[in-house]
Amino acid sequence: MEQPFTSRPMPNSVTTVQGVEGELPPSYRHFVEATGGAGWLFPGDKKRNSGSMEQLYPINRVGPFKKADPVTWKAWNDNRGLGKVPDKVYYDYSRQQNWGLFREEYLDSLVSVGDLWHGNVLVLNPMEKALDGEWEAWFLSTKLPGAIRFKSFAELMQMVYFTDIDPMKDLLSYSDAELAQSCAGKLRVTRVEK
Repeated sequence: MEQPFTSRPMPNSVTTVQGVEGELPPSYRHFVEATGGAGWLFPGDKKRNSGSMEQLYPINRVGPFKKADPVTWKAWNDNRGLGKVPDKVYYDYSRQQNWGLFREEYLDSLVSVGDLWHGNVLVLNPMEKALDGEWEAWFLSTKLPGAIRFKSFAELMQMVYFTDIDPMKDLLSYSDAELAQSCAGKLRVTRVEK
C-alpha cells in the first residue's frame, strides 16, 4: 500500500548547534524533533501591522544572537547600563517581573531561535540552566523595552501561543488555569527550581 505522505526524517540527534557551547535544552530539542528541524512560521498579526516574518528559525539558522541578528544585538549592546541585577529580582519569573531588569552581561551568550516583529527576538540563555537541563528563555523586546524571562523554551512558547491566538490580551495576562486547559498546557514543561 502506498503511503499518503512522505515524512521528513526527524533530527533526533540534534543536541547542539554550531557556535553554541553545550547541549540544547530539552524543550527546545522536543520542538526541533516535532518540526523536523524546519522551524515554524506565525501568521502576521494585523493589529500589529507588522508585515514582517514572524518565526521560529529552522535549526540550521539557530546560533549566537550576536551573529544571527547583529543589528538587534548591537542596539541592545550599545545601550548597556543597568548594572548588577540582584538574584531576588532576577529570578522572579512571575507575571509581575520587571522587564527592564535583566542581566545585560548575558547578551553575548544568548542563542537566537526566532523573531516576532520589529526587533523583538526569541532567545535562549545558556548561562541560566536548571537541574533538568532547561535553559532560561527570553522574549527580548524593544517595545517593552526589556526582556520577559521564562524558565524554559516550553514556557515561552505557551505565552507566544496565547498571544498569537488572542493578540488583544497582554502577553502575561493568562493565568496558570487558562494555560492548563489549553493546547499550550499540553506542552512538555518541566519545572525544576535551581
